[in-house]
Amino acid sequence: MTRGVKAPEHARRIGRRPGVDAGGNKLPEPVVTLVPAGNFPAMPPGLGKLGRESWERIWSIEWMLPAFDIAAVTRLCEMYEEREAMRATIAEEGWMVDGSKGQRRANPLIDRVYKIDHEVRLLECEFGLTPAARSKLGYNEVRRVSKLDEMMRRQKEA
Repeated sequence: MTRGVKAPEHARRIGRRPGVDAGGNKLPEPVVTLVPAGNFPAMPPGLGKLGRESWERIWSIEWMLPAFDIAAVTRLCEMYEEREAMRATIAEEGWMVDGSKGQRRANPLIDRVYKIDHEVRLLECEFGLTPAARSKLGYNEVRRVSKLDEMMRRQKEA
């Protein structure tokens, strides 16, 4: 296993003090995220509940540009819907189905779900929807909570 550079949020979590990683190196300043205006493009017809929720969640990210990203976001939300429908069918039919000659075989939808998962993961990485992708964009900030901070929080709650 190769040793690589740790993500900034991980370095902050294990660092010596705020702004410095475990090796004493200064960490990059965190990016301040802005609250989006909430101007979502029109939702495509035919999206179900999961697709609509995903549509709103994705467009609430401030770096999304409707003029350029609408086709890919539509495709991603449709893939979420398709995946949910396939998972429901697999749950109903089971993981094993009868083949053409009566033999038991794996449900062919399982392979399709894995293919959609792969495509979804690629699009999520492109849009910065995964922790690693956000880290590359500089949008992840993990605050290190000291024992003193934790104790003070518990006292305020009590």
